[in-house]
Amino acid sequence: MKKDKSYTKNANKYDKDNLDKDYFWEVKELKERIKEWKKSNGKKLLDVGCGTGSHLVYLQKEFDCMGIDLYEEMLKIARRKVKKAKFIQGDMINFDLGEEFDVILCLFSAISFIETYPNLRKTIKNFSKHLVKGGIVIIEPYYTEKVYKNFKGNMAKSKLLMNDPEKWTKIMESEGFKTKYFYRGLLGHVKGIYVGVKK
Repeated sequence: MKKDKSYTKNANKYDKDNLDKDYFWEVKELKERIKEWKKSNGKKLLDVGCGTGSHLVYLQKEFDCMGIDLYEEMLKIARRKVKKAKFIQGDMINFDLGEEFDVILCLFSAISFIETYPNLRKTIKNFSKHLVKGGIVIIEPYYTEKVYKNFKGNMAKSKLLMNDPEKWTKIMESEGFKTKYFYRGLLGHVKGIYVGVKK
């Protein structure tokens, strides 16, 4: 997965640039979905593409948390903010932690930076490898082509991997997930959200 230099240079500005993002209420909704869908009994949680750890600030109160991100600069901030979590630098496509989790999150469209469908399949397969049976994965994709065009007009297509519910669901199902796509995602956002339970 290619690194974006802006995340390396501007890690210290990241939280200030996202002050309008309501992590508290997103986590409240995430916990409701986890309670509804998760079939395993444990509380081990992995946040993939965790950034500066803002979701984990709230999740650490109820889960045994770990975060993984491509950018060490982000993780340095996360370690200061979230004392109860462990943080590791790694690529979501091929990280290998040697352990399994009950919950894997990949939020804020972080998964879309993998750019291609072959990489998406590898990433979903990797998530499955790191989940216990009955564990849950929650993924927030980027926009669909239609929504992106409505927002961006005639601008050039984004380099990020666009959301295609039919293709994404098929890939998740083929990698062992019972999958549900919600058109309205966290806090009703039109990016949508995928919930998958490992069979």
